[in-house]
Amino acid sequence: MLMSRITLLTLFFVPYLPTCVQGQTQYKIGNLDLDGKINVWYDSLVGLERTPLIEGSFYPFRTKALKTHEYFVQDKWDLGTLIYKGQVFEVNMLYNIFQDILIVQNTTNAQTMVEPLKLSQNLISRFEINSALFVRLVGDEAPDKTGFYQVLGNYPQLKVFVKRMKSQSFENGREGYPSVVFSTIDYYYLMRAKKSVRIKNKKAFFQMFDSHKEEIKEYIRSNNLLIKPGNDVDILILTKFCSEKNWEV
Repeated sequence: MLMSRITLLTLFFVPYLPTCVQGQTQYKIGNLDLDGKINVWYDSLVGLERTPLIEGSFYPFRTKALKTHEYFVQDKWDLGTLIYKGQVFEVNMLYNIFQDILIVQNTTNAQTMVEPLKLSQNLISRFEINSALFVRLVGDEAPDKTGFYQVLGNYPQLKVFVKRMKSQSFENGREGYPSVVFSTIDYYYLMRAKKSVRIKNKKAFFQMFDSHKEEIKEYIRSNNLLIKPGNDVDILILTKFCSEKNWEV
């Protein structure tokens, strides 16, 4: 048993040997308790910011569609940050909004650079990709089903979450063969405490603040706002206005 643990420790350090040699760094392992948590010991010496995220299962890429893709914004690796098991990592990532799965690039060494890793999704609390912040909402805290939601607006009294999704359909492709097409579907939600209303138009704000309907109407008219999915700026302007009023729901 002891020999197997030593072998595991040796394999764990192989990818990092060039770095350690170059920096002339030496770690004392004489008093290391091999029955303890090796990852905790390693993190304390190397530092979390330099600890690679190599945990997860291999995620095979699907066959690409000709003109579309199933990812958020782009189908290329994007450098972002995520919180996994309470630790912050900076990694290349892709967010598959068709399957609601975040995958990361295995950058352990040159041979694994092409390997996408699927993390345990329930251990991801938040991530930022393509300048958008996503959080994992579970159970009653989610406006709909458990999953990742973009934090579009976060005001003292109100929040706006967006569920970024894509649907799949088929069309005639080259030489008459069916081709996969992914289409974007965005669901916007207005939330206060545990009350949520889906934003399809301005009526969502009337529903949230029924006794202030006329005041909201006047603000929309005077500011020439168009409340609908995709008009993020107008939605945030109205959300900020309602939040600052501190109305009772």
